[in-house]
Amino acid sequence: MKEQIDLQEKFYIFDSFLTSNENILQRGDEEWDSSKIFFQLSIEHADKSPLSIDAEKYEDDGKIDFDYVRDVNRDEEIYISPLVAILEHNHEPINGIEILANKNILSYSNNNIKIWDKNSYECITILEEGTRLIQILQNQNILSLSYDFKIKIWDKNSYACIAILEGHDDLIRGVKILVNQNILSYSQDNTIKIWDKDNYECLANLKGHKDWVTDIKILSNQDILSYSYYDKTIRVWDKDTYECIAIMKGHEDKINGVKILENENICSYSDDETIRVWKKDSYKCIAVLAEHYYPVAGIEELLNQNILSYSEYEIIIWDKDSYEPLTEFEADGNKVCGIKILPNQNILSYSYQSIRIWDKESYKCIAVINEENHIIGIEILPNQDILAYFDDSKIKIWDKNSYECLSVLEDGVENLKILPNQNILSFSSGKIRHDSEMKIWDKDSYECLSVLEGHENYIDGIEILSNQKILSWSSDNTVRIWNVSDLNFSKKRSKYISFRNELSSTYYIYSVSDNYVINIYDKRHYHPVGLLKGHQNGIFGIIILANENILSYSSDRTLRIWDKDSFKCLAVLKGHEDWVLGAKILPNKNILSFSKDKILRIWDKDSYECIVALEGHKEYINSVEILSNQNILSYSKFEIRIWDKDSFNCLAIFDGGQNSIQYNILPSQNILSFSFEDIKIWDKDSYECIATLEGCECGIRGVEVLSNENILAYSYDDTIRIWDKNSYECIATLEGHKDSILGIKILKNLNILSYSDDETIRIWDQDTFECIVILKGCEDNIEDIKILPNQNILSYSEDSIKIWDKDSYKCLTTINKDNYDKYYDDLIILDDIIDNKNFIYENYFENAYLTVFSKNTNQKLQWHSNYHPKVNALLGEAITINDGDNGRILKVIKHNNRESK
Repeated sequence: MKEQIDLQEKFYIFDSFLTSNENILQRGDEEWDSSKIFFQLSIEHADKSPLSIDAEKYEDDGKIDFDYVRDVNRDEEIYISPLVAILEHNHEPINGIEILANKNILSYSNNNIKIWDKNSYECITILEEGTRLIQILQNQNILSLSYDFKIKIWDKNSYACIAILEGHDDLIRGVKILVNQNILSYSQDNTIKIWDKDNYECLANLKGHKDWVTDIKILSNQDILSYSYYDKTIRVWDKDTYECIAIMKGHEDKINGVKILENENICSYSDDETIRVWKKDSYKCIAVLAEHYYPVAGIEELLNQNILSYSEYEIIIWDKDSYEPLTEFEADGNKVCGIKILPNQNILSYSYQSIRIWDKESYKCIAVINEENHIIGIEILPNQDILAYFDDSKIKIWDKNSYECLSVLEDGVENLKILPNQNILSFSSGKIRHDSEMKIWDKDSYECLSVLEGHENYIDGIEILSNQKILSWSSDNTVRIWNVSDLNFSKKRSKYISFRNELSSTYYIYSVSDNYVINIYDKRHYHPVGLLKGHQNGIFGIIILANENILSYSSDRTLRIWDKDSFKCLAVLKGHEDWVLGAKILPNKNILSFSKDKILRIWDKDSYECIVALEGHKEYINSVEILSNQNILSYSKFEIRIWDKDSFNCLAIFDGGQNSIQYNILPSQNILSFSFEDIKIWDKDSYECIATLEGCECGIRGVEVLSNENILAYSYDDTIRIWDKNSYECIATLEGHKDSILGIKILKNLNILSYSDDETIRIWDQDTFECIVILKGCEDNIEDIKILPNQNILSYSEDSIKIWDKDSYKCLTTINKDNYDKYYDDLIILDDIIDNKNFIYENYFENAYLTVFSKNTNQKLQWHSNYHPKVNALLGEAITINDGDNGRILKVIKHNNRESK
């Protein structure tokens, strides 16, 4: 029965629906425009949802003329989400989050850093820099570590890059900020570097370790302690001169860790089954603790300053003065997974299936908790109760005094965060399963208060914001903001949580109709708010100007400027004599457009008059790029031209002759161009050719810039060549393929994958360039290679799809052409779906459809879901499916000539 819902509640439902789905609603294309997506999502919402009820009535009235799929597992109740905003990271994994001093949010990935406004959650700026670690300096400037062995400093106000710290030759493991605010970095190149806090010049290069530096400790006198896991030494460096003043040798195997004791002596523990104690001033070894029979995994200093150490099957307490063993705990043959010192100073140890409590004074075991399932981790709650999470996704809580089990939290998964009100937030971080829900549990009763739904994959991290909201980021490449300050809502998710009053009519969705009209919708409510009507032919794109007015360009040879408030056309930019293919906003806010008429035009930002027409290209212009010095690069089939940013004179022409030419901007900002015949490097300032990369004996097919900035090219002469980034000398020729090379992939471990017309795939070592392995068995020319989320390799041709193991490179599965049509354009990989067991094949030929294959059984699967497919949404008759790269709803699959509605 369809229930009646009052107007205010309808608004709450509609607001929650749009906030939860706004990123999906913006993914429309010509085939699945935003109105179809809106209808599909409405149909899926809930049995009792006014959106679903209205959508069904809309269909009953005969107003739907396209195929859609009804999820047979649709919820009955309405989910009113506490979700406030979705911050999307362009479908790339987020490496981490930092909350800046001004409360803005910084997120970073392998490709860029994004800054989000703390109030509107709009993206303020994007720093085009691949980043693996961020640190906020004391002056609130931002320090980033990237995979190219550089440290970059970004201004806290403008977010401009103000310094690049170069010098390391391998991955930087981490940074420390010294007491004087100078920056210390340590690296896998075996060195430590000190950088001046003001000018960021390198003050010192600390050499001595024979292998990469594992970690750094700052001693109480501010001297620097470093140790290397593999070279088995600890070094101390003077805080002023940065000279090495001590080398602590003695361990015969890997050093697993170093701890500074309360008396400032240094304690190190090793795989050699010993612990060594070093005197704080002389750094001489004063004790070797050698009672362990297994590698020492960790140490703790107790409140009485005795030392606790543990290995796989042993826990030993050592006297703080004599360093003699006081007692050894019996672990009953169970592997020790971890140690916790309880607030009352009793000791908790846990193994895979048991927890033991040891008295702080007698060291006798006073409680044993045995379990059937494996313990993943232990936490001590603020009220001192003991919490453990298990590999069956359950969480258990025991009383701090009696050690009786107080509660079992079902589907709590394996990670948690304590909220400011002491309630517990649990989530999956991918250790057990790729669960996307977060749950909030009451701190007293341990009842589930709320389920936070919306992420499409497991949660990578949680941050507590100062405004009583929480931030989560996920392997679905989004950051989400949740309002959990008011928890008076049902765990059945049928009640409204809290009113969000930050709504703004200034955020819009733009869609283009077949009648050359741009439709504008309020993206919070999806109300139509305006039409941009005036173009006489197809619209190729829209750009939002700095003043928030709208620029559109079209195949009707014009650009148009539309007022951001009234949506009236303010200006028609005429002058191009053929389709306008693209537009860019220049740094001075003027508008650059380029056209099929082979001309670039610059338009004044205020008057919209054409300032200048840049002529010279002999073919239509494919693209335009603004260089770091703000000069303009334009690119057509046979030439690249550089135009001066001020005079607009043509400064340089890179001519491909009779061959098509392509380009790449190198990390140095020099320009690389390549054609069938050669590769040339052009100076970023003079645009003079500074190098021609020689060696290829036959036509060049493609060029890649490696992570170390060396240049790789593959060609029709069956070879791959590597050139040094500085000298441009050819440093390696990779030979072995028997026919021309079709493409290159750089694997996560930086090894090089090549595939060829000889129907083989080869893996080459990133350092030696030796061929590690040859993958044979492809029955036809390889069309393309995809790297799966788990780093396995997928190859496909007209005859088969193959999956190769990332480690052994053995073929794990083959799907032959009998299972699918051989005509297709692309293969799209959906990341981490259905326990990461499946991949999809997409056929665009005639009656286009998608087929999903299980990697384990090679059987076809079919499903539908909003974004990533879910097991409980599998359907037997028909599905729509979303693009794994951008989430757009792509197609409706018709199965057995039946349509599912």
